[in-house]
Amino acid sequence: MVSRITYLTIGANYPENIMMETVEQEGRFLFLVYLMKEEKIHRLLVSSPNSYDNKETAEEYCKKFCESCLDFELFGIKARKEDK
Repeated sequence: MVSRITYLTIGANYPENIMMETVEQEGRFLFLVYLMKEEKIHRLLVSSPNSYDNKETAEEYCKKFCESCLDFELFGIKARKEDK
């Protein structure tokens, strides 16, 4: 389960400061989402709860997940500030 603060963190930093990676484990693929700081991995934020049949599917789900965080709002605070 992903915490609300993690959704907010990803939404506020995607795509500029977020790195997505897929890894193979026992013939299945997982995705990982990292927060970057000064072009280095600062923290692992999310590992996929499910495994996928192929790398492309894992990458697709990872991208959809990160993009869904862009619209996340917590206590009236929006992850992504609206451009004016």
